[in-house]
Amino acid sequence: MMNDLEIRIQEYMIDSDIEDMTVKQIADNLYVSRALVYKVIKKMGFNSLGEFKKKQEHQLRRNFIYSHNIVERDLKTVKQLIENIDTYNIIFIIGFHGTEIVAKYFVRQLINLGKLAICITDKYQLISLLQIVTGKDLFIGLSNTGLDEATIRLFRDIKHQKYVITQYMSPVYESSELRIGVKDDISNVSTRFERETSVELMIVVQFILIEYRNIKLIRKPEEE
Repeated sequence: MMNDLEIRIQEYMIDSDIEDMTVKQIADNLYVSRALVYKVIKKMGFNSLGEFKKKQEHQLRRNFIYSHNIVERDLKTVKQLIENIDTYNIIFIIGFHGTEIVAKYFVRQLINLGKLAICITDKYQLISLLQIVTGKDLFIGLSNTGLDEATIRLFRDIKHQKYVITQYMSPVYESSELRIGVKDDISNVSTRFERETSVELMIVVQFILIEYRNIKLIRKPEEE
C-alpha cells in the first residue's frame, strides 16, 4: 500500500516526461528524498528507474498503436514485420494508385536508415521484378481501401515473404496471411489525393520506421 505522498510521486512518474531525468531530479522536483523515490519505484514493482522507463516506453508504444487504429490481433505481425525488415536483403514496397505517395515515403526513409529498398508503383514493374527476387527479399504491400481485386491477384503471384498493410476486414486483408489491419474511416474519400494522403496508413508506416530505427540503434553498440 502507498500513502498519499507516495501516490503523488507515482502519478508524477507516470504522467510526466521523465525519460531524461534522474532519481535526484525527480526528488528535487517533488521536494522529497531520493530514498522515497526509490521506495516508490520498488513498490511499483521495478528494481530501478531505468527498468520503469523501459516499461513506460513500451506502454506508450502500445497506446500509440491503439490510438491509431491498428487492429490489436495484428500487433504481433507488426513486431514480426519490423524484425524482418532488419534481416531481409531488399525491401520491396508496393503502392499502386492511391498509396503511391505513402509507398515512396516508406522507401525513401528506409534508404535513409541504410536499408536497400525499392518502390513498386505499377503491375508491370512488379511482374518484371518477380523474375529476379530471391528468398532473401521481402515484399510489403500497401492498400488504403483493400478493395482492389487486381491488387489481390497480383499479391497472390508473389511467392516470397510478403506483408500487407490495409483496411481491416477488407478483401485484400482477408486474402493475406501476414497482414496488418488499419481501422480507418474512408467512407467519404472520393479523390485520389485524399486516398494518397490517408493519415492512418501514413502513421502506421511512420511507426514501423521509428521502431526499425530503434532496433538499429540498440543493435549498433552490440556490433561495435
